[in-house]
Amino acid sequence: MNVPWWLPFGSVPEVRPADLAEEMAGGAPPVLLDVRTPGEFESGHLEGALHVPSYAITQRLSELEPYRERTVVVYCQSGVRSARVASTLAARGWTGVLDYTEGMAGWRKHLP
Repeated sequence: MNVPWWLPFGSVPEVRPADLAEEMAGGAPPVLLDVRTPGEFESGHLEGALHVPSYAITQRLSELEPYRERTVVVYCQSGVRSARVASTLAARGWTGVLDYTEGMAGWRKHLP
């Protein structure tokens, strides 16, 4: 992941809109983790996404335990919260974490 110097979240691989759409259509789609607020989630989310707000991620890690060995794509609205959560998961042993850097804003912009 190409992280700006001012974001101390570490290095987590990124996934772009077209690549995510392709992975979602494949035979083994990734686990989608929406880390936006409840209101943002209710306003629209990727189909089948799990919802754990970024502010609750450390308290709710046990809910994500079944996905520890799977590809997990973390997304938010614009990519900042997802980078932090993806880094947290990777640091705690999740092996296939990807950060969806463009968030829902990018999804809506590139793939309406």
